[in-house]
Amino acid sequence: GSDIEALKSLNDNLIIRMQRLYSTLREQTMKLSLVSLDSVINKALEISIATHPDIKIEVPDHDKKTLILASSFELAEAISNIIINGWEAMKCDGKIEVIIRLERLWVSISILDRGPGIPKALKRKIWEPFYSSKNSSSNWGMGMYYSRKIINSHLGSIRFEKRDGGGTIFQILLPRYGRLKGGL
Repeated sequence: GSDIEALKSLNDNLIIRMQRLYSTLREQTMKLSLVSLDSVINKALEISIATHPDIKIEVPDHDKKTLILASSFELAEAISNIIINGWEAMKCDGKIEVIIRLERLWVSISILDRGPGIPKALKRKIWEPFYSSKNSSSNWGMGMYYSRKIINSHLGSIRFEKRDGGGTIFQILLPRYGRLKGGL
């Protein structure tokens, strides 16, 4: 009974995600609008928690009034993918840190984990479609490819480096477009 329902729900969610991924990758243009970065980050956290209820994510205080041009859901999904990859790299133990900094005309989103790190031989490979170091029956190797494509379509960039003490830091840079006015 309940195992079959859980499996059906998992399968339905997988199909929806694949359809969304396929349509996003087919689209030649991304519809961007002015949104608060904080709302995108909160959506990324929601997506991460929905698929991994035990995930631990720390987001230190940051400027909640920063505006960016974004397709909110796609950007949130790309950020969530990086968060979840870090969580899974840590064998679902520890916490992911998401640090937001403002740098002149850019906003920097750093996602830090304490996993084993990414071997030098795989530095370029992780961005390739269909590459995955995880179990291939549940991972198609599209996550990092998708994340990079979405971030680039937001006129941003993504890179990663080794973290002192072990782990990886993914840094996303996106153009800033101002600040919210008033008491939001």
